[in-house]
Amino acid sequence: MVCFVLGGCATATQQSSSGRDFDETKVSQIKKGVTKADDVVALYGEPDRKEIVSGTDVMWHYTYTSKVVQTHSAMYSSTKTTVSGFQKKLDMLLQNDVVINFTYVKTPIESENEFSGGVITN
Repeated sequence: MVCFVLGGCATATQQSSSGRDFDETKVSQIKKGVTKADDVVALYGEPDRKEIVSGTDVMWHYTYTSKVVQTHSAMYSSTKTTVSGFQKKLDMLLQNDVVINFTYVKTPIESENEFSGGVITN
């Protein structure tokens, strides 16, 4: 209400995601040297990307990103954009269709930019 009295303002929120979400709680079910490719597909589905490393080794990549972008604009002032969310990455090295190594990382996404009079500040 204060923004309208002082000259108007607007807030826009946009949610987006990329990749296919996966259940990170199932990572504990992956056992090096034991879990087979079919087991991984049963847990997570087909990977987003497969990368051939050698004749017997293949890297499987699962990636999911979710973020919210909020933009707040004041008519005679500045525009502030805030981005928040996270990215999950599960990478596995399979040798002869058996997981021999894997990593799982969930990274927060946070940034804030302000635009005022031709200057962007972080």
